[in-house]
Amino acid sequence: MKCSPSNADLHVSEDPPHGHILSDKSTELQRDTFIFAPMGGHPIRLVLGLNQTLTPLSSATLRRWAHLMTGYPPDLFLCPVQVKIFGIMSYSMSPSGPIIDPQSTDPLPPGNYGWYLDRDLATSGFTDLTGVNPAVRNQSFEYVVADLEEERLCALYKFSPDLEHRVLERDALQCRVTGATTDVIPTWIVPPPWAWTVANDYDPPGIAPRWSESNTAIHPVGIDPTAFLVAANAITLRKDIKVHFYNHNFTVDADDNYRVVILRDMGEAQKLLPTHLPRHPHYDDNDATFFRLHLRYSMNFMLLGGDVSEKYPPHRILHEMELLGVAGPGDDPDDYEMAPLSDERWGTDLGKAILADTLRARMQLSLYYSDQSDDSDQDSDPAPTTDDAAPRVQFFWAKPHDMSESEYAEYAPPTLEQRQPGVEYRFYSVD
Repeated sequence: MKCSPSNADLHVSEDPPHGHILSDKSTELQRDTFIFAPMGGHPIRLVLGLNQTLTPLSSATLRRWAHLMTGYPPDLFLCPVQVKIFGIMSYSMSPSGPIIDPQSTDPLPPGNYGWYLDRDLATSGFTDLTGVNPAVRNQSFEYVVADLEEERLCALYKFSPDLEHRVLERDALQCRVTGATTDVIPTWIVPPPWAWTVANDYDPPGIAPRWSESNTAIHPVGIDPTAFLVAANAITLRKDIKVHFYNHNFTVDADDNYRVVILRDMGEAQKLLPTHLPRHPHYDDNDATFFRLHLRYSMNFMLLGGDVSEKYPPHRILHEMELLGVAGPGDDPDDYEMAPLSDERWGTDLGKAILADTLRARMQLSLYYSDQSDDSDQDSDPAPTTDDAAPRVQFFWAKPHDMSESEYAEYAPPTLEQRQPGVEYRFYSVD
């Protein structure tokens, strides 16, 4: 075997503050609350994350938002969980508290939660909350608008003189959010050219897509943009507030008395936002439909995603393991020489995770041989000396979130009850 650092030379850094490494998205948004879904007993996946310092969220609100995103009442049972390392950049979870009342309006305390599909806290199932076209879910309205400058659809983004006059007159030339009367402009709640990114079959008639006779999502006839070219889909905003609105830094929950939902720290501009959007009798209640669409898109853009596997996909983990001289799935450890601990790559989050996994494997080897030695002393049998006595290592990729349990069955590792002593099971996340 090639030379590598001894167990005494290896050490594992302290656990991350949240019990798991954060993705770039979670770090940027300063998330403090994380909701994971169990993946059939295999590594968990982050469903959504949020910063409750900005906007507290209750179980009842989360359930209502999930309904808005999927179009049907979700199977949603939340409970606090303890997150544990389950391989390199992958984690498992176990309940650490009682199920939270689904109808509770109390804000969730910051921390880690499990999203379960029944009260028995079954470790299988995943609810896809994606409520917009996945091709553009990582693009903000502001990005889309900037990208439209030379597109033919740009004309749909502009207000007609008559509609612009009606919107400004209705709002008394005031920003509906700040009350400012200078630097204000009419702003689409949902830009008409991109209505197709937010509309779904379960939306109201006129907003929902129209399909061909085959009635399949593969052959859409399209969405009539004229349904979005109305005053109810417009609001007067100060120009700098519009940028925040189109970047989804805040949105409006029309079904919670038009509550202003802050999703990202906005600096000084945040102090200008009211808790609820002011309402007056002359406002069109039909604007609730468009605020719901903006809320749904904002949740897709800001709350969903951010799993650590997005930052550390399998190919990146395997490449770093190779650079650090650590054997990966199917590799012979004798063919690798571990990099010296002075290598700066061991100091990265990924390097630390690989080092911790290596140390755990070595500790398991040591414990195995120790147990074998104790058994040998008691039974007067000779200690194992062949390679067959050493623990075997079996590698498994976690089930992709878009693969069904039946499809994954032939690749799945044995259950906890089926696992054999002396066999080390390693799991790697997969996007």
